Amino acid sequence: MLTSDDVPHTIVREAERWHADLVVVGTRGRRGLARWFLGSVAARTARITHTPLLLAHPRLDS
Repeated sequence: MLTSDDVPHTIVREAERWHADLVVVGTRGRRGLARWFLGSVAARTARITHTPLLLAHPRLDS
């Protein structure tokens, strides 16, 4: 079982193993205290990867 701390490292490791040209990570768009307490897999992945990273935000319909 992966913990939230393991997920960014697993993403980076798999991207390297697959020789990925791009990693795409979805975001939930949490803000404020929720993000501070829960952290962000996307943000942690961005800090540790050397592979180009595309962050996909949810579409907000009006």
